[in-house]
This record gives sequence, structure tokens and C-alpha cells, in this order.
Amino acid sequence: MSQIINVDSLDIGELSIYKNCNESQLLHYFEPNGGLFIAESPMVVKRALEAGYRPYSMLIDEALLRKTDRMYRDTMEAGGVTSDIDREDQTDIEQIISKCGDIPIYCADETLLGKLTGFKLTRGILCAMYRAKMPSVEDILSCCSERSAPKADNAVRIAVLDGIENPTNVGAIFRNAAALGIDAILLTSDCADPLYRRSLRVSMGTALIIPWTII
Repeated sequence: MSQIINVDSLDIGELSIYKNCNESQLLHYFEPNGGLFIAESPMVVKRALEAGYRPYSMLIDEALLRKTDRMYRDTMEAGGVTSDIDREDQTDIEQIISKCGDIPIYCADETLLGKLTGFKLTRGILCAMYRAKMPSVEDILSCCSERSAPKADNAVRIAVLDGIENPTNVGAIFRNAAALGIDAILLTSDCADPLYRRSLRVSMGTALIIPWTII
């Protein structure tokens, strides 16, 4: 079961990954044994968990934990109905916590969390995740061949990104690739990492679903 830890300061070692680490430091956090990435918003965290990524720790607005349960309970007791957004938020948070095992979940108030750049854009949640081992190009092609079998034309569609350095652009390409049914994406080594925080946010988590690797 997850450990809920209330904090009144961001100046503790366990939270340095959220406050002090840049993307490169997260990438090499456990070097030579891999690194971390930061997933933000309930939707992206859910997609990461569903894709098999393992959580390391979580930072969450304590009001979000109270709000999702209280809002639903109070509304139902009053004989009303909750909005789709309210129900979705409550369900998402409950599912996320239930799937996170015994990781530490750090809770803080909105004022404190506001000191983290961009935190207010996350809908109240940040989750540090272990990076998976980077697949080879051969692994990607093999995976695509298996996935394409049910298609009528048996086609494999692969997008190649060459020198796309802007994380926002990389995230947008992944989101559009998912909508267009692209099977996989190959990136040159000078592209922005799809698991950078901005890339992942803009991709709406699709960078966790579409197979990809660096060539």
C-alpha cells in the first residue's frame, strides 16, 4: 500500500527530483542503471502505469485527495449528480494510487507546490517513473510486424524524426501519430527526448504507448 507523507517544505532530499533535477539529470539518475522521467496530470500518469512503467514516487496536491472523495460524497448525499470531470478526477486518482504499490506519495498544499515551475499546469499531480530499457530498431520492427497482422493491408507505418530539437514539437508529432495510426517512431539522436516532461505533456501520454527508439 502506498505511503501518504504530508510535507511542509520542498527542501527535503526525496523531493529533489521534482525541484532541482533537470531533464539530463533525471535521464542519468541511476547511471549506469537507467534513469527517471516525470509524468504529470492524472491522464498521463494513468497511461504510464497502463503501459507498464514503474512509479518511483509521487507528489500530489493534498486538496486533490480530499476534493475527489469529499466532492463525490457530498454531492451524492445531497441527491445531486457529479459532473463528468468530477467523476473522472476521482476515478483517476483512486486508480492511480491503487496501482502504485508501496511507493511514497508526498502531499503538500497548493501554495507550496506553486513554487515548482509549471506545477499548476499538471492538474495536481507529478509522478516520477523509472525509464524502460531502450528497444533496438530490430525490436521495434518486429513489434510493428506483429501489430500490423490484423490490418487488412498488413502495412507497417513508421515515422522517422530527424533533428526535431523542440520538445513541444516532438510531443505534438507523437500525438498526431497516434491519431493517424502510426505503428512506431524512430528518432535521430539529436531529437528531443519523447519522455522529457514537456514532450510527454504535449503528447498527452501517447509517447508512452507508441513504440519508439533512437537511431
